[in-house]
Amino acid sequence: MNSFNTIEEDGPHQGQAVLADGSLERRLSSQCDTLREILYRHLSIPQEAVDLPYWEGTKGLKHRDRFHYDSERLREELEKRVFGIGEQETFLGLIVADPPTLELAAQEMIISGSDGSFHAGTLGIRTAQGYVEDESYVVTFNNSVAYIRSSERLVRQKGPKKFLHSAPVTRQTLDDPTYKGMVLAPFMFPMLTESEYEHMARAASDVVQMRVDDEVFNGKARDLTTGEQIMPPRVHIRDGTITPQERGFNHYAQMNPYGDIAREGIARSRSILQRIVSAQRNPQLYVGCVKSTQLRLFSRFVNWYISKGSRLTRGKPIEPEWDVERAGFISDVDVMTVLLANDDLAPGPNQFWMSCVVLRQFASLTDFYDIWLGDETWLDFLIRRRNRALLDYEQYGGELPYHAIISEDDLAEDSYLYMLEHGDYASFYIGHTRGEPPPKIPRYEFLCS
Repeated sequence: MNSFNTIEEDGPHQGQAVLADGSLERRLSSQCDTLREILYRHLSIPQEAVDLPYWEGTKGLKHRDRFHYDSERLREELEKRVFGIGEQETFLGLIVADPPTLELAAQEMIISGSDGSFHAGTLGIRTAQGYVEDESYVVTFNNSVAYIRSSERLVRQKGPKKFLHSAPVTRQTLDDPTYKGMVLAPFMFPMLTESEYEHMARAASDVVQMRVDDEVFNGKARDLTTGEQIMPPRVHIRDGTITPQERGFNHYAQMNPYGDIAREGIARSRSILQRIVSAQRNPQLYVGCVKSTQLRLFSRFVNWYISKGSRLTRGKPIEPEWDVERAGFISDVDVMTVLLANDDLAPGPNQFWMSCVVLRQFASLTDFYDIWLGDETWLDFLIRRRNRALLDYEQYGGELPYHAIISEDDLAEDSYLYMLEHGDYASFYIGHTRGEPPPKIPRYEFLCS
């Protein structure tokens, strides 16, 4: 970097070494941010493998000659994060669903799916005319329903039935704190700021659906019409991402209704994950189907192959003049749709093109994505935050956050810590539909540990 520096002669940076080319600096800064995002958020690479700082700052990359990079450790981490297809472990590969396997699945597998609904309306209140003006409030209604498809064996036993599970919008459920978040209005939460309320309303929609997911997945759900207990599914597909929408620790720790919603969302995720990890044999699958995403990871993989080639082409690029930076703005869903839903690449019967699987840790989806733990554990890290919050409270007063109110023993059993230690999300694409124009291929993700 020193070869690009010049000494500033005047201005606020007089006497300091700065980059002579402003456009170069902006490009390097953007590339640094992009690489950090790929490493820490998309691939969950620990800083022990690559410690890439921000561009700006006294310790930023702009002012350093080098940064920590352990190639062997990086290779080890990538082998635990990215899983290729087939014996060759390629980025794309064909998978085969043979008829005997499909017949056995139809015989035995119970499959369910859930979707959430979000409706907003205006509630008008008529008051004594002449004394108080009539007021109206924006009220939000959240609900979710799960549909459970019986296996053929269950159909022969009990007949063809369509099981539905949901939380009915009744006076009983609306008054029950267990179902909080189904009906929301700003006047019900005077302790929240306008911004906090808006974020809580969005998170509540996610949590209401996750309640249904949790009950169905753990075998606690009952049919909406008959009250009959529903057998737990082998695969549960959720419309949308399975990652909790509100997962920031600062919001999780708030002692208000916003924090209550955030904590329930994390607790529901933990409940589902614990059932998965405690399975004696093959665990159930909790799957998310994400139809719209701004994530750009798989698209960057494809751009790299176009511009750099592969083992198959012996490094010969498909398009030597390919503009990687501009093409990098295309989302994963758009790129993988063009690639996998193309009629020109249609495979044979019961064959499907599938992408590699990328594993991300729960911590990568939170504010802790670039924390260097070193010899510490996540519990050590949270205890340090707890002690700091207690010290600030003793010195300045105010309100204690959730993690400072509970004991260290309770913190060691907390759901957020459990997800930090055990939560992983695996993502991939599969070309199960095609046509002209090609239908959007969703990103599939499943919860694992």
